[in-house]
Amino acid sequence: MKLALFNGQLVQAANCHHLGPFFCPQCGHRLVLVQGKHKQAYFAHLRPAKCNSEGETSLHQIGKQQMYRWACRQGWRPRLEVFLPQIQQRPDLLVQLADHTFVFEFQCSPLDVDRLAERNQGYRHLRMPFCWFLGATYAHQLRDNKIAQFTQWRQGKPVVPFWNVHQQRPIYRYDFRTVPFVRNHRLSKRQQYLVQTQSLQKMMRYHDQGWWKMNDRCYLAGHIMSACPLVAHPLRPQWPMLRDGEFRWRLRCLLLMESLPLNLVMPYQGWEKVLASCAEWLPMPCLAVHSALMLRQELIKQFIQELQQCQILRVVDDGLIYWQVPQWFADGGQKIRYIKTAPFN
Repeated sequence: MKLALFNGQLVQAANCHHLGPFFCPQCGHRLVLVQGKHKQAYFAHLRPAKCNSEGETSLHQIGKQQMYRWACRQGWRPRLEVFLPQIQQRPDLLVQLADHTFVFEFQCSPLDVDRLAERNQGYRHLRMPFCWFLGATYAHQLRDNKIAQFTQWRQGKPVVPFWNVHQQRPIYRYDFRTVPFVRNHRLSKRQQYLVQTQSLQKMMRYHDQGWWKMNDRCYLAGHIMSACPLVAHPLRPQWPMLRDGEFRWRLRCLLLMESLPLNLVMPYQGWEKVLASCAEWLPMPCLAVHSALMLRQELIKQFIQELQQCQILRVVDDGLIYWQVPQWFADGGQKIRYIKTAPFN
């Protein structure tokens, strides 16, 4: 833990020169400052304690006060904890911008997606735009489902807002787009194909039920999962919105297409529906319906473009024709040899 409360103020372990006492901003229990020659300083609980209490924490109180002062500086006439009887909710902060009332929430403790959707529905009912700022407990190793849960829209892009209690200001994170199995986005196309293919081979050594099920589906269709067509590989960073990731979604799409008759012609929207039927979308309760749909269509559109580039789909007057069946490799070794020698742009 990097932050602690000292005399009602947040202090950082890295540059703390006080003797204490220190308290946990989450649960309020005593902390001790741990310092050493070889490890970065940190705070630890004096006794075992659970920090995910459902009651309001000191960190939450501090953040709300900071947000209030920040909104005052913007000239937004903020009000703290105003009860809204129509929906039986008490948001952390209401701010007035011209003729509109906005809701700001500071979320430190865990909040499940159904409860979040319920609260947002109340604000939408009152026609109050809202913004959820996440606290430090959400800042590290945020999983895809939580990123999707708190995804919001800002300046035409998806974003997850945080409130930084140390800097006393909002932080907007746009950096959650990823490529499956690829950490270094500067890798060439050839290198990404290799990393992803080798990762697929390794996945069978782990007890990941999702990948085991996908491997079984490929096997029943007469294929080896790691020998999938190159068009199954996602190479562009995408915002998390699929329950089991883009790679498995693409594999499901290709397996479904094998059951379709060749020369099938459908309008573009028809192909969008076919591919969307293979998707298990993560709920995004903080996004308006049209914004979530825009993100999903962006993902599907990118895949359709790649299917056209490899001649699986072709443009005709009536839409897109299913021109050829996706070609799988015989095994992972053949695929890797091809990737190492094939010309890529």
